[in-house]
Amino acid sequence: NKKALQTFCFFVSPVGATMALLVPDVYALDVSIFEPAVLMFYLSHGAIAAIYWNMGFQGFAEINWKGAAKAVAIAGILYIIMFGVNLVGQSCGIDSMNYFYSYKTDGNSLLEIFWSWIPVPGLYLAAPCIVIAAVWTSFVTLCAKLIKKIKQRG
Repeated sequence: NKKALQTFCFFVSPVGATMALLVPDVYALDVSIFEPAVLMFYLSHGAIAAIYWNMGFQGFAEINWKGAAKAVAIAGILYIIMFGVNLVGQSCGIDSMNYFYSYKTDGNSLLEIFWSWIPVPGLYLAAPCIVIAAVWTSFVTLCAKLIKKIKQRG
């Protein structure tokens, strides 16, 4: 369903893009912000957040509790699949395999905090993300409902 994919992207993409902007990988910290690769990193992640917010509030996404639940469920399923892929890769000796950061933190300071709370691969990120997803999707859904009421009045 096209609407389900757009809803998933609306709820999930800005969160991932914002996390990347606020807590970039370690490699980005040792270079100037004016390096072309770093500029593109910030521009592309900023664009991801802006595009999906705009798409959502233009009516392309299902911004309600049902849509939020679908988005969180899809993200959870993808996380489980990527964790399985990481386990297979790690067991085959591919140490660098770490999709969705589900296996290890790779030096990301925010993920290091999560790891200090729950030092278990897969679970260290999944547990805090459930709480973050509940808060985030609730906030966005309530904002969308408020915007809709304001538009109906004026």
